[in-house]
Amino acid sequence: MRIFTEKEVTLPECDEQGFSPFIEVSKILDFNSGKIVIIGDNHKESIKNIAQFSKTFRNCGLIMLDAHPDCKDASDIIPSLVDQDIIDKNNILIAGIRSWKKQELEYLKNNRIKHYTMREIAVNGLHETSETLMTVARTFGALYISIDLDVLDPAFANTSAPEPGGFTTRELITLIHRLKRLVNFKAADIMETQKEDKLAGKLAIEFY
Repeated sequence: MRIFTEKEVTLPECDEQGFSPFIEVSKILDFNSGKIVIIGDNHKESIKNIAQFSKTFRNCGLIMLDAHPDCKDASDIIPSLVDQDIIDKNNILIAGIRSWKKQELEYLKNNRIKHYTMREIAVNGLHETSETLMTVARTFGALYISIDLDVLDPAFANTSAPEPGGFTTRELITLIHRLKRLVNFKAADIMETQKEDKLAGKLAIEFY
């Protein structure tokens, strides 16, 4: 596995299973080189990364873990991906939402984009939610997972847009452990890292 980053990242010596994987920290973003995890600051950077990903694989799909649906205007992540035909809107799943504007909810409904709020996840349970995500994701030719660290509760991550009521770190790691088992999983990013370089490194290595 390769980690693409433009900043210093603290990586654990081994993952939670005790494996000490060979991790190459690269400055070159190449999706043909095997599974890759990207660590960055601004979540909008994901747009260009996913665009490059979609040129490498056919029928790409996205699972975005985020406290916000990121579709306030045309420059936001989801509208950019849909309007520029980077990813089919039917191949987008968003989970962890707990803060949105009225126009964002309307956008999701009008475009029939699959989304799961933290309230729904709390009611249905993390296991059932992950099963739902994985069932849909199995239909993709290649899966890209995008994590905005604000999907975590502010008690667990220092983000620029803290929203109470999010995932615990353990819940997010559990979700990563399940999603990475999908055979079509090819790449992920961890964005809005702020000063959480150690947390980003921890999450990145759990994708191994």
